[in-house]
Amino acid sequence: MVDYVVAIPTYNRADIVAKKSLQTLKDGNVNKNKIYLFVANKEEEKKYKQEVPKELYHKIVVGKLGITNQRKFISKYFPVGKYIVSMDDDVEELLKMKNEKTFEKVRDLNKFFIEAYHLLKKEGLYIWGIYPVRNP
Repeated sequence: MVDYVVAIPTYNRADIVAKKSLQTLKDGNVNKNKIYLFVANKEEEKKYKQEVPKELYHKIVVGKLGITNQRKFISKYFPVGKYIVSMDDDVEELLKMKNEKTFEKVRDLNKFFIEAYHLLKKEGLYIWGIYPVRNP
């Protein structure tokens, strides 16, 4: 079994993260206990706790203001060696190429993240990413 977490840095977008990334993860079979929202301060934490349904995430963590600072904070928050899937707060779907000209939706994100982990290990790599635009 691959133990991973999904870290979502977010700022002033409680409604967007709930409707987009969190719903995408839920629909993609990712267990809510794997999902962490990283906010900038206590005020943001309070707002997110009020506006984002608890059944969509495991924990809200107060990190740092600014995306660069937040990403550094996230990498230090989890123990060394933890498989972290970092995701933007406005992801509506993940697509993969079906052939040279068409895409298909990745429906099982849990499976996708696990397969990505195994590929990393097989190739001796430590990081992977997804091209953020729909362009074959």
